[in-house]
Amino acid sequence: SLREGTKDRVESVDIKVLNSILADQKEKMKTEYHQSIQDHKKVNDNLQRHKTAAEDELRESKRASVLLKNDNRYIRQQLQIKDTELRELQASDELRELKRGSVLLKDDNKYIRQQLKIKDTELRELQASIYKK
Repeated sequence: SLREGTKDRVESVDIKVLNSILADQKEKMKTEYHQSIQDHKKVNDNLQRHKTAAEDELRESKRASVLLKNDNRYIRQQLQIKDTELRELQASDELRELKRGSVLLKDDNKYIRQQLKIKDTELRELQASIYKK
């Protein structure tokens, strides 16, 4: 009976030791589980931050692209306007040149008429002097 009591006590101690070991293991597993959840949350938070940053960068790139397209369109319009202005100036410059040329031709024409009158008068005088003789 003493042996049985000792045996019961030994088994009771073994069960207590096993229960203690199991409790420690359970606590350790709980800690590891919570740590893995925390690690998982950190990874998800990091992924979310990177995703948000990438989305923000994409939105900013799209905005910049739209701005560049608008800027390009504006520059093209300004180029067309300047091109038209240049053509108009060139045309008006050509018109001025034509007017100057026209004035020169009129002056030249006037000079030629005067010379023609002078020569005509000289010719008549010469003919008159020839007929008088």
